[in-house]
Amino acid sequence: MGLDGCPETPDRALRLITLRIQNMPFRDLMRLRRLDAVDLPRSRPDPDIGGCGHQILRPASRPSTGASVEHHPVVTREPTAPTGRGYRWYVGEDGDWSRVRDSALFPSRSQVLELAVELSRSVPGHVMEFGVWKGQSTRAIRDALWRASIWSPRQWTKRIYACDSFDGLPEGYEHLGAGTFATEVPRLIGVRIVQGFFEQSLTPALAQEVGRVSLVHLDADLFSATQTVLRWIDPLLSDGALLVFDEFGGEDPAEERALQEWLESTGRQVLLIGLFSREPSGGGDRTDRRAIFQVIGERPVPRLPSPLPVRLRRRLLSRW
Repeated sequence: MGLDGCPETPDRALRLITLRIQNMPFRDLMRLRRLDAVDLPRSRPDPDIGGCGHQILRPASRPSTGASVEHHPVVTREPTAPTGRGYRWYVGEDGDWSRVRDSALFPSRSQVLELAVELSRSVPGHVMEFGVWKGQSTRAIRDALWRASIWSPRQWTKRIYACDSFDGLPEGYEHLGAGTFATEVPRLIGVRIVQGFFEQSLTPALAQEVGRVSLVHLDADLFSATQTVLRWIDPLLSDGALLVFDEFGGEDPAEERALQEWLESTGRQVLLIGLFSREPSGGGDRTDRRAIFQVIGERPVPRLPSPLPVRLRRRLLSRW
């Protein structure tokens, strides 16, 4: 039984955690084994909370909409030591890469980026990538954007900005030393390359040139670099813009920490769209994660229909 007298079931605990996902760091959420609420007003049963009749309120620190709201105290348990297989699905564990490396079927980075480009079709603004290396991910974005533009004219105006120093990591990351990923500037036709460390290259002039952003691919590895990008790009993000993080977990979840710091300092709201397992990014033996978040704003984001060939194919197959 929970502290509120409701049956303690895994399904109910998962729903409670989902309701509070925007109010706690990702790794804290993954460590949270059970969440109970007490001293809350009784109301009609809420199917999203397991039907126990409790109302979960957002923290009072959230920006007010102007309406008078009576806040009730919420008491939560301290996170306990995680147990069970489920939590490891989200964050991985030390040594898991050695066990699965020869059999795991992770989605590739190109597949994740293609999904992000498809989801961002209706969002106005350009595409920006931070951390280019030899340009493989940039080419994947360019290819997906080109295919989307064949059937969606609004994609024609979107440009791709690829930002990197091409001098490698300025400091160590997990098991990788400073200077890793140093390379020649790749040849990327149709892409605007912005060369230099982010502290110097992300200027007000560049922000004015870009205007609005619909999709951001963050592959900067380091906390300081990701923090610099998020602070610079914040005023450029369109409502509904997608943020793709290439190293969101692993032994050093620096990108996750930078995201949490940005959310706390700006009051932004994001929605986790997808979390994808991947090989270790820092040379260790713990599986990493890629993540797609959507920026939630005040304006609604229209949902575009599938491209014409997809709709025609589905109509044809529906008659078979």
